[in-house]
Amino acid sequence: MDLKMTNDIPVSVQVRELQLIANDICAAGMILVENFHVGAIVAKLPPTWKEYCNKLKHKKEELALDQLIQHLHIEEETRNREKEPAKENSSGSCVLICLYVDDMLIFGTDIDRINEAKNFLTSNFSMKDLGEADVILGIKIIRSQHGIVLT
Repeated sequence: MDLKMTNDIPVSVQVRELQLIANDICAAGMILVENFHVGAIVAKLPPTWKEYCNKLKHKKEELALDQLIQHLHIEEETRNREKEPAKENSSGSCVLICLYVDDMLIFGTDIDRINEAKNFLTSNFSMKDLGEADVILGIKIIRSQHGIVLT
């Protein structure tokens, strides 16, 4: 029997199917060594998983079956997340939060978004708004009609 995993079906589903086959083998009275089971799953990973398969093969320590399944689950979730399109900010605005020990500087391109971020932070953390910053970490902030200069 030549079983092959495909890219059309989630790897986690295909691994479960291989585990069912392994359970049937054990139920028939045959001994299935865990390292063999792990190696068989790694060897059957789909072609698009080749790089990850090689990474697993070159690990210094051997993985137990439950560890392998956990690794595969994390890798599959990561791959699925990477396939999702990035969420775009239609307004083109952004907010940056710079934190150093107990000092925070919040700035951005849209005052409404800045206030939204500040409201979120103050509702979750104990903090005080000191207004517009003139100096932070020894750096002077100079505002002009042309923008901001740091000195």
